[in-house]
Amino acid sequence: MAKKKGKKESKKRVKKENIIGKTRRYFKEVKYEVTKVTWPNRNEIINSTIVVVVVVLFFTFYIGVLDVIFVQLVKIFTYKIGS
Repeated sequence: MAKKKGKKESKKRVKKENIIGKTRRYFKEVKYEVTKVTWPNRNEIINSTIVVVVVVLFFTFYIGVLDVIFVQLVKIFTYKIGS
């Protein structure tokens, strides 16, 4: 009787990488990808920082105003219910 080739025999052997090899390959790929990045120049960074600070200040003020309004509404409703 002829033996049937199992799936294990028909597949090519794949060399298993150990943890050090995987780590080394990972960092090589990271280094390659970082070289493809287009980094912003100084003016773009400054402008982006200004936009972020302005937006944060705006939302801080907006949420503060809403907080004051809701606190006053809660005081009004709790005073009327409590009486």
